[in-house]
Amino acid sequence: MSSTVLLGLMSVLLVILIGLVLLFTAEPKEKKSKKNTAPQKLKESIPTFEELRTIIKSKASTSDDIIDAYQMVVKHYGSIKEKMGIRVNPDFDRYMDLIFAVTRHKNANTKIVIGFEKELSAKNPKYEREIADAFNRGLSSRV
Repeated sequence: MSSTVLLGLMSVLLVILIGLVLLFTAEPKEKKSKKNTAPQKLKESIPTFEELRTIIKSKASTSDDIIDAYQMVVKHYGSIKEKMGIRVNPDFDRYMDLIFAVTRHKNANTKIVIGFEKELSAKNPKYEREIADAFNRGLSSRV
């Protein structure tokens, strides 16, 4: 072999060796973790009712996500508008939708369901019967 071929072969091997050394000694890049598709909670500002409902309805929401969301609903949006005589206010429908979402969620356990019912009923004693009925219907339809 000629010296130029040998020199070229050695330089290629040297480049490969340097590349391997850098590959194994460099800091590993952060692995991309599987993104949680549950909407992120907004700790700094008060999330809207719709944002909280989205968290509760998301199949990717954990039990903790559901608890945090329903507690924020009760804290910030827990007062249902007054009844219109003996009829419920149309605004109650969005709470009923939320109740159904909590009772049907795969990660909602008994503690979550009962806690939400108690807290919402305590804030709205005039709607206590309607809230209990909504929870019972939601639990009855749970698959």
